[in-house]
Amino acid sequence: MLRGYGGKQAELWDAGCELVQRMFLGLRRQHPTLGMKFEVERDVQSGLGAPPDDRALVLRVALDVAPLRGEVATRSRLSNDIVLQRDVCIWLIRPLAAATELKAVALGFEGVTFETVSEIASIRQHAKKDLGADFNRESLYSWWERNKAKVAPFESSKLRRVIESMNDMVVTPTWVKKDVVWLRLNSVTVRIAGLEFLHGSSGITTYADITTMTESDRVQTKLVDDIMRGKVANATEMALGMKLAASGTNLCRAWYGKQAGVEGACVWKFMKLFTAAEWWGPGSDGWHRFDHSWLAVDRKDRFGRVQAEHGRLIWHLPTPAGQVAEKPLSPVACTDTAVSRCACRRRHTSHRT
Repeated sequence: MLRGYGGKQAELWDAGCELVQRMFLGLRRQHPTLGMKFEVERDVQSGLGAPPDDRALVLRVALDVAPLRGEVATRSRLSNDIVLQRDVCIWLIRPLAAATELKAVALGFEGVTFETVSEIASIRQHAKKDLGADFNRESLYSWWERNKAKVAPFESSKLRRVIESMNDMVVTPTWVKKDVVWLRLNSVTVRIAGLEFLHGSSGITTYADITTMTESDRVQTKLVDDIMRGKVANATEMALGMKLAASGTNLCRAWYGKQAGVEGACVWKFMKLFTAAEWWGPGSDGWHRFDHSWLAVDRKDRFGRVQAEHGRLIWHLPTPAGQVAEKPLSPVACTDTAVSRCACRRRHTSHRT
């Protein structure tokens, strides 16, 4: 245990370690031949491009190939992937010396981004060209309904499948459908700069520190930030969101909760977005048969009670031009792969059985 991290603080530290562990061990399960080198540094005093003493424990991960794209399963209702660069650095942010009580544990990140699926930017530009000054929530929804079969066919479009997975629900009101189209088509890639773990009223919660990558992205994100802050602050909308898309709603609470003055995401639901899937596959009918991630969901009984919780990521290795992408192991093979525990916890190698 690190000095100063005991009692309630140890629970927060464990939650942060669990998230990091799930991300890298899940990657190892799906791609057991991928080379990953882990180095842990304690009590770092300088370097890493940060002021001295701000990083108490540093985990460096060097990947043989990059970038690695963690595709989020469609039924999480997110049109983004988690992307790891060749060199990833995660560190425990040292609390201020003057602090008498540690109320949060914060991790910093380098080399981790939350990227929009590649088709979004081009479809957005197409819509802006067609709509001109009339580019707004109402007109964009009408444009999408008229053009979606052409610009985003089910066979190839992750964006189309994500939007339809929400809008196909009988219980989804029209105003939510319009919000889904507006928010998805105006989303941009962000860098995950940090995560903060705290005790909330119903367990451990987390806030995310995210930054945009370019000036044009900063301008673009203003189209959704005010809307999202309002939604996160609205308890009724959050309750509806938890019924329709629990993972996506928790991501919104992590992204915007602190700005909106409400508690952050439930850490265990948020963590699913960093956890590799152990089973997946296409659906059996309609457009679901084009979606290889459709079955990557929690297993439930006939009454809707969760019997086995499940991760949401399917990791893809980079593909040279003209070559077929290397797929992760089959779901069955993934569950039998030997993996090592996260380096920051210093546990022994274990085998899933």
